Amino acid sequence: MRLIAISLLILFLTGGCASVEKQEIQEVFKAKNPLEGEAFQSTLDKAQKHWSDIPRTTSSVKNAALLSEHCVASRPQDTSAIRQCLKATCWLAERDEKSQRRRWAERAVHLGRALLELAPNEAESHYRLALALAFFTRETVSKTYLNEMAELAERSVEIDPNYDGAGGQRFLARLYAHAPAFPVSIGDMEEAYDWIEEAIQRAPEHPLNWLSKAHILHQDERNAEAIRPANKTLELIRAHPNRYPDSPHWALDTRRLLAKISPSSQR
Repeated sequence: MRLIAISLLILFLTGGCASVEKQEIQEVFKAKNPLEGEAFQSTLDKAQKHWSDIPRTTSSVKNAALLSEHCVASRPQDTSAIRQCLKATCWLAERDEKSQRRRWAERAVHLGRALLELAPNEAESHYRLALALAFFTRETVSKTYLNEMAELAERSVEIDPNYDGAGGQRFLARLYAHAPAFPVSIGDMEEAYDWIEEAIQRAPEHPLNWLSKAHILHQDERNAEAIRPANKTLELIRAHPNRYPDSPHWALDTRRLLAKISPSSQR
């Protein structure tokens, strides 16, 4: 998601207990015309190609999601198909039009749980499920999965602290910054700052780490301090415009943040 990733935007959570009913992956994704042999691999290759479009667009990601869904329905135990479908559905759960996001988020949770079951020792499995649950949480304003998200992200960091440009640390920083504080929930600004600094130390060239720091400072009403990491985000994107397919989305998010905190600071 981006993964995201990813740019993760967890809203301030106030209550609720919405959840995704647990189902086997083959019950969620059912193939009317199962793909076999070369047709399966060809369809998955097309999905991956759409996913890799630069810049990444909603249209290209929807194509990736639909093609990879067909692959998952045809082979529900194929981790490559599940990974591709999970990345695309998480992206759409974050960025598609509002009316569609919950549906994408629910599908992402099912895919994330399936991947975790098939590949429990991979950082990606824990990280992607945490993202899926975060997007579902955002759409339902629920606190049901906050602890599970934290545990999943921490496990991802334990397995591979460098995955997705320190994505696990970045996720934990945003989670602790935006969740309600103790005793209501797990929110903790000190934890948030510790995790985002670790993410930046691990992957100082990843724009999302700096953008996440800017958002956290803004959340903590430290707007003057948020300007520098926001501008650092734009500097990194300009220096490597084609490194990340989602760079245009991150740049837009950064400019919107700068416009809120200090309109005259934009470069």
